[in-house]
Amino acid sequence: MKKKCPECGIKTVYGEHAHFPFCSARCRDSDLLGWAEGKRVLSTPITDADEAMDFLESQGLQDG
Repeated sequence: MKKKCPECGIKTVYGEHAHFPFCSARCRDSDLLGWAEGKRVLSTPITDADEAMDFLESQGLQDG
């Protein structure tokens, strides 16, 4: 499997790079630091039940 390093964009190959999908420990650690400092987030949580149901329905994960 081939991917670009999410931190620097260098091409990496599964099985050839010890830190896959990162190209190096430096890029892996830089990414981890971004999460630890709050610079990276998954998304804003949905707190309203109606919004949650609308989202699930829009994704085809819940019957209306």
